[in-house]
Amino acid sequence: MDGSIQPDDAEAVRRTQRQTQRVDRLKTVMSKTQDVEPKKSKLPRHLAILKELISDFGKWLAQPYNVDVEIPDSDDEENAPQAEAQDLPRKTWREKLHTVVVSNGFEATSCFLVIANLAFLGVQANCNGGCGTYTTAMLSTFDNFFTATFLLEWLLCVTAHGGSYFTTPETVMANMLDTFIVWVVGVFL
Repeated sequence: MDGSIQPDDAEAVRRTQRQTQRVDRLKTVMSKTQDVEPKKSKLPRHLAILKELISDFGKWLAQPYNVDVEIPDSDDEENAPQAEAQDLPRKTWREKLHTVVVSNGFEATSCFLVIANLAFLGVQANCNGGCGTYTTAMLSTFDNFFTATFLLEWLLCVTAHGGSYFTTPETVMANMLDTFIVWVVGVFL
């Protein structure tokens, strides 16, 4: 051996560095602000509390939905030597997309869209042919909007997770059900 790092060792080092960076980010976001003496604010107390709540909510939205999620390896290996030479962490577009897809904000938005879609489906079922043409057209437009939105969400998830979207044992059933609902119920029906 000439003392150089082997490819397997380099990958293990990069994986450990990414894990450490994730833990450090979570510690930073999750750290209590009670340890720091609060700044004197010129805002009234209720507005200062509201500002703090909004700030905490913004931090929560950016956090990963599941802390144990492993970011997929880059498909873009030709830029890796340049990033190591500069000693700067570089994320590929797929890693950036994965960060967005596994965030609380993405999950919360998806849940909100599902609930809104259920409300419109309830209105549509209540009409059952007894609504005017304007209402029927509006409901049809919302139905197409939700179908397109759920299809986009599915495409983003599949792109971000790659092949593991259909093979991860913990989520394979939920992801197959999501695929069935989006494609068969949403797109084809």
